[in-house]
Amino acid sequence: MNRELTKKLCKEFPLIYRGTSQPITQNLMAFGFECGDGWYDLLYSLSEKLEATTKELNKQDKDGHCANCSCLKSNHYASATTKPGRCLLVKKVPTKRVFKAFRAKYLWQRPFMWSAYKLHRLWEGFKKLFYYNLQACWCEAYDPAIPLAVQVKEKYGTLRFYMHYSTEEMEDLIHEAEKQSAKTCETCGQPGVLRGPGWYFTACDTHAFDGAGNYIKPVGSDEDEP
Repeated sequence: MNRELTKKLCKEFPLIYRGTSQPITQNLMAFGFECGDGWYDLLYSLSEKLEATTKELNKQDKDGHCANCSCLKSNHYASATTKPGRCLLVKKVPTKRVFKAFRAKYLWQRPFMWSAYKLHRLWEGFKKLFYYNLQACWCEAYDPAIPLAVQVKEKYGTLRFYMHYSTEEMEDLIHEAEKQSAKTCETCGQPGVLRGPGWYFTACDTHAFDGAGNYIKPVGSDEDEP
């Protein structure tokens, strides 16, 4: 899709397309919408519905979890601002070395040697000393764990719309849009059909030609060139 239409979609729906500035290791929307301009209206309609659902979810969970570290927004630096920073939470994490040999020998093989209370106190003491370490959270910036588009592209002639944190309602909307894309010309947006074999694409009769000017028939059809 051309740059002008891409910018328009990202500007109209900033919540679900907020990942366009992220590196490609986190979000593939940096490549834009990898499809033809003919699907713009289809994507606009879908994005409008997804954006409305995302706003509603965002209102219901103001102090939501971070998508990067799963910590609450209140644990991040400058959490009261519009752009919270790094996470300030210090977590207890299990160490790699757990005293399995000691636990197997004294807690399971010889439980009769001590009372249950003493065993419990002894194990709790070992956990505090050795089982957990304190570790600062690695998250550098808060990202709300709300629906986010990670890739929009054409594949095998139809639309593919991938998201993180999508709801069942959103998945139904995406599924309907993907089915509709198989009936919409990717070049001009007019009614079209899926064409192949080889390189599959959805096109109307006007744009049903490959780069060499050969007419591509609809999938499963034996009709001749118009």
